[in-house]
Amino acid sequence: MKFSRFKFFLVFHRNDYLTVVEQGYILIFKKENTHSPRNTNKMKNDNWSTYCHDDKRDQVFDGSSKVLCFFPGMNLNISYNKLKTINEISSIFLNEISPVKNEEYKINAAIVRYSWKRMQDLNISVELNGETINYIFHEQPSGTSLLISTDSQY
Repeated sequence: MKFSRFKFFLVFHRNDYLTVVEQGYILIFKKENTHSPRNTNKMKNDNWSTYCHDDKRDQVFDGSSKVLCFFPGMNLNISYNKLKTINEISSIFLNEISPVKNEEYKINAAIVRYSWKRMQDLNISVELNGETINYIFHEQPSGTSLLISTDSQY
């Protein structure tokens, strides 16, 4: 066991645990196993932050948001499936896409609309409880770009 004393708190390290004691609070951290199933996506470099970033990440939510994503070297169909694996909300509402077919369906209380503009452009709208999420895919030779915009009635 390692023991360190800093100006205002104590730090203990034993095996895979780190304990911090400060002013009546105890924080216990466990070293994460890099081979755990939870880290599989990180090890494959296959998570949300690999592909997407939020333009308003550090701002207070004002009822709208825009997230920009880019899936390098992936066509529209592959990037669509990748989105479903890295984003829980997308995996709930988005079904398999059929090539160049506009469709609309209800799932839970949501209405989902697929609108193909061309083979390389797909707009998907999910409406649920006064909130709309738009997914705008655009396939390019270098990969597929995606704009996810959310507008709520707050």
